[in-house]
Amino acid sequence: MKTKYLLTIPALMLVLSGCKQEVSSVAPSQDSSIASVASAAESENTAADASTEAVSDSASVSEASSGSGYQNNPKERNEVKIDDDSAALYDSFLEGTAKATYISKNDKCEYLEFSTALEDGKSYTLEEMVSDLTTGVSSDSEVTLKGVSADYIDCGLDGKIEMIVHPDIESEFHPSIVIKNVGGSLKVCYIADSWDRNSVFVGFNGMTSSTGSGGASSHGGEEGYIDASGEYHFWHAYWEELYGERDNNNKLSFEFNGDGNEYTIDGADLMTVVRYDLDENRKEENTYYQIYMMDSDYNDIEDAPNNSSNPFNAARDILVKEKGLNVVSGKEIDDMLAAKRKEIGLSDEVYKFGE
Repeated sequence: MKTKYLLTIPALMLVLSGCKQEVSSVAPSQDSSIASVASAAESENTAADASTEAVSDSASVSEASSGSGYQNNPKERNEVKIDDDSAALYDSFLEGTAKATYISKNDKCEYLEFSTALEDGKSYTLEEMVSDLTTGVSSDSEVTLKGVSADYIDCGLDGKIEMIVHPDIESEFHPSIVIKNVGGSLKVCYIADSWDRNSVFVGFNGMTSSTGSGGASSHGGEEGYIDASGEYHFWHAYWEELYGERDNNNKLSFEFNGDGNEYTIDGADLMTVVRYDLDENRKEENTYYQIYMMDSDYNDIEDAPNNSSNPFNAARDILVKEKGLNVVSGKEIDDMLAAKRKEIGLSDEVYKFGE
């Protein structure tokens, strides 16, 4: 979604193809008309362009960003080879006759409340899945299935094809449902919802990405992986906030996370703080922060700890000593993300697919 921005390559490919928890704190508008969305986009356009430039080049080249290119986009039916049993089951599910087992731990929706409408471990047709569906915005809104489309992926690149189902429902929220044939029965491997400010992408290799915006200066998302057996694994979440103003005479003035305290740091105009969560439950002991600082023209400021006027030192004093946050370097977070990636079984071969 940017060149100097932390959003990952799967998210970038989502934009190119047209296409948890701070992202979900941005509630979508009740009015989802094209006019309202266009108006909001236009009003943010100038500020968004500025914030897109705000993170250093070094932030965009990290373990958090897979090297997958367009080849990792889901495929159409005629582009993959599906075994006969799976093909028959997938077709039957799309036609409304076959059922798939709903597994609540694989449900990553923010607003579409499948977990309220469905019972964990029970099997449903697609129409049954959405017939009693409500949203976290309006429990009165009726959700109707108008149609369905599908794409195909190969989670874990084992040659066994899974199906991504895209129900066309009357809602401002749009689910993506990954279905797999497991021993002759269909299983729901992953569900997530998109809306006008949050996009879900499932790559051909099984990597998942949900990316969104809280405004012109705040962005983030969550990444995971569906392995060859159809099991979903959380990898990491990230959220970045831009602080300060341009042309502020080389002074960074900011209020961190709305805590009511105003801070001023000499030697920089802008600062981006990126939060990484390596635990799906957002436990603080597995939360890390990275700092980037820029001048008024978005040029990177070097972190020189031995320089007494280094603005990073002042920022660390605030974030580490006063706020108690675990601030790390780019190399440190890359190493931790690489270790977590291997822990969830996301191999180099799968991770780098399509480079």
